[in-house]
Amino acid sequence: MAAGRAALLDQFFLARLGCHEDRSGHGLDALLDTLYYAPGTSIAALAGQSGWTRRHFQRKFTDAYGLGPKQFARIARLGHALRMLALSPGMPALDAALRMGYFDQSHFIHDTRALAGHTPQAIITGMREMSHFYNPPSRPIT
Repeated sequence: MAAGRAALLDQFFLARLGCHEDRSGHGLDALLDTLYYAPGTSIAALAGQSGWTRRHFQRKFTDAYGLGPKQFARIARLGHALRMLALSPGMPALDAALRMGYFDQSHFIHDTRALAGHTPQAIITGMREMSHFYNPPSRPIT
């Protein structure tokens, strides 16, 4: 009886795992990776890769991850720009913003305020003054 229950659970969890698959064999997770590493990728192009309409792709993405693909791309782009600034302390913020696809400085400032609640300069100052993931403390913590 326990083996039968285990088999049913295996079947259930394998079915849940397969929920992210689309017709083309590209899972939503692979499309999420594409969007993360290339946040400038258009939603229409990702929908085309999946074999779904743009609207259906947006619904599936939102259902699976809790936010829409455009919002995810905005967060990924900001994260990449801030990471670039953290790893290259001498780089001007505008250079990082332009490399990540922001149109201009005001676009970068607007997105940073909307997504992080602070100006880029406040975040950069905080990154340079405190230790963080990309800038661990130089001495051991006791």
